[in-house]
Amino acid sequence: MFVYFGTGQGGHRTVTTAVGGGWQSITGMSGVSLSSVKDFSGAGQSSTPTPTPTPSSSPVVPVNGATQVYARDASGVLWLYTSRDGGVLTNRLLAGNGWQSIKSFVDVGDFNSDGKRDLVALSQSGVLSLYPTDGSNGWGAVSELESGWDANTVITGAGDFDENGTKDLISLDSVGDLWLHKGDGARSLAAKVKIASGWNDVNAILGLGDWDGDHHHDLLARKSDGSLWYYPGTGSGGVGAGVRIGGGWQAITAITGAGDFDKDGKVDFIARSSSGTMFVYFGTGQGGHRTVTTAVGGGWQSITGMSGVAH
Repeated sequence: MFVYFGTGQGGHRTVTTAVGGGWQSITGMSGVSLSSVKDFSGAGQSSTPTPTPTPSSSPVVPVNGATQVYARDASGVLWLYTSRDGGVLTNRLLAGNGWQSIKSFVDVGDFNSDGKRDLVALSQSGVLSLYPTDGSNGWGAVSELESGWDANTVITGAGDFDENGTKDLISLDSVGDLWLHKGDGARSLAAKVKIASGWNDVNAILGLGDWDGDHHHDLLARKSDGSLWYYPGTGSGGVGAGVRIGGGWQAITAITGAGDFDKDGKVDFIARSSSGTMFVYFGTGQGGHRTVTTAVGGGWQSITGMSGVAH
């Protein structure tokens, strides 16, 4: 079962949301009339995207204990999807407009030490900015962190990668060098530190928390041959030798964090297939993932950027 969201102008958006499965045995059904339900998504119609990314004035309310994913559609609108109790990512709220000028964005946890989760975004012009959430009704003031970045740099939130009490960022540049950018617990980054080189064959990275159960933050990396690797964090800002945990991942178009999606005490992640289906891969807590996956959404092939948020 898919929901098609009306545009209010005689058509529907290209992005649909899966709200149920196994309905092939149902021989008849009737939906609620438009006189009773005027806006299925609860987000209202989005305004015209502005030239620069802006937070939404609509409420963006974090759900405690829920996995959340920020997703940007082809028109530059930023949405916040929520999954309650390990279910499908169906709850959607408008989070911002004009995000087509952003090359990539990532969840960085509580970067400015105000007790709320934040996003870091890299613009097409190479400006790295902090988008702090306010924990209830949207966003705080946006601030520039750095400029002069290569817009094709791959970035990921890394948690407290060096275990000094503040959240950090990791980047992979075009020559294959991996860098740690230490947060100061406020609104700036320390000078970057090279933590690895020779990563030229890596095209996706993800900071996903304690993947192997040693209480240090780790990295996931997908290589150009489709192999998936995890790199254990040392706890002091470095990474250990990579461990191959899978192959055939070249068909995956995006990977993002899911926190502890199934609430079993182990870190999980979400991957999007080329068909637009979102799957959760459940971590074992020992450096691998279970063979059984769970589909948590469909029709995501038109999403141009996403970052998972787990509370």
